[in-house]
Amino acid sequence: MSNKKKEFLVVIIILAVIAAVSYVAVKHNSSGGATNKSDAITAYIDQQYGFRIQYPSTLSATSTFSSSYLLPDYWNIYAREGTGDQVVDIVYPNSNNILSAEVRIGGSTEPIGVGSCFDFDSNFATSTIMINGVRFVRSIASDAAMSHFSSVKSFRTLHNGACIAIDEVIYGTNPEVYSPPATVPFDKTLAGAILDNVVASFIFVK
Repeated sequence: MSNKKKEFLVVIIILAVIAAVSYVAVKHNSSGGATNKSDAITAYIDQQYGFRIQYPSTLSATSTFSSSYLLPDYWNIYAREGTGDQVVDIVYPNSNNILSAEVRIGGSTEPIGVGSCFDFDSNFATSTIMINGVRFVRSIASDAAMSHFSSVKSFRTLHNGACIAIDEVIYGTNPEVYSPPATVPFDKTLAGAILDNVVASFIFVK
């Protein structure tokens, strides 16, 4: 075989190898190599109160809160009705009346809302926590009655003359009161950890 034929054969082999590697890479990216939807992050930006919060795209965001047996649908679970704005409710997937997990964010520039910003349930101690450079007052509370339960992590701060309220809530009904017992839609501990991360992403943008 002449040298020219050998060189030509080597070039063909190299091109074949490159084509094979490219095919495998494309195949990988079109299947398991692509970003999974559950890993995607969505950002909610509020212009009125000037904040951004991020959450997994498997969660959903609404502009209204839902009430339950132990929790009101006010802008702040300790607030008076009509003294502030419901801004966004970030809801864990498959939440229902048996178990629901949410991060609610409300705001108020009303004198009553601002003046009572740091009013919490006096049965539970408060502490302070820094979230992306901003000091929040935090309260962790829980309640149970008539087969219903709730756990609440509340965060409050004043920013640009407004009270900002973040309530991380997990609530529901004892599934054993149903016949047959109801199915719990998700793991409460895992949901709490994910909601903790959502709260930790809160940041003021103006």
